Amino acid sequence: ILSDLYNIAAIILDNKIQEFLFANTKHQVNNIYIGVVNKVFPSINAAFVDIDHVSKSGFIHFSDLNNIRRRYNNINLPNDLITNILTNEQKLLVQIIKESTANKGPRLTTNISLVGRYIILMPFNKNISISRRIQNAHERHYLKSLGILIKPVAMGLSFRSSIVGVSEDVILAELKYLKKQWLFIQKLAITCIPPKLLYNDYDLRKRIVRDFYENHITTIVLDSKKSFYT
Repeated sequence: ILSDLYNIAAIILDNKIQEFLFANTKHQVNNIYIGVVNKVFPSINAAFVDIDHVSKSGFIHFSDLNNIRRRYNNINLPNDLITNILTNEQKLLVQIIKESTANKGPRLTTNISLVGRYIILMPFNKNISISRRIQNAHERHYLKSLGILIKPVAMGLSFRSSIVGVSEDVILAELKYLKKQWLFIQKLAITCIPPKLLYNDYDLRKRIVRDFYENHITTIVLDSKKSFYT
């Protein structure tokens, strides 16, 4: 179901709804912004960040500043205090991890990730991880080895369960696409005037296909011709 403000989808199995997906078309999970810190609260080790000029500020906790905290490890300051990491008017590259509500702005993180159909690129994380849904030991060993070979320097990769049986050419093509996305986001973050939306993951139809479609799925139902053609 599409509207100007919300998109709604349902995952159905055996004629029973398994999950509802609700997307706010303004502040969608996975959206990436260059924001501006507008208030730091030492008492709760958190801060508010402006991500646009009209909506409630986003909220970021100290625990979601991992990649920034690592830069301060060699400084003779307590690195567990947000006031030693963030200051008012500081620019901050953030991603939404929880949508806004009527009373609260979106929850933010600096631990950026770019989600693909088969892999997730993590620019600030050097780890290789594999979906727990992939339980075959040989498959996990293969993916671990593949990750070591293709992982970009100073970045991390996460293999999704949908990757099983997919050719290496397809995986490499998706990795190349995600790396291009990240390069574009970096360039835009440097050249734009914050606050600014850099990456929008609002299209719920694409997210459904990307995150839920598997070979055993037989039907995708849309509620309008507009949904199909756009």
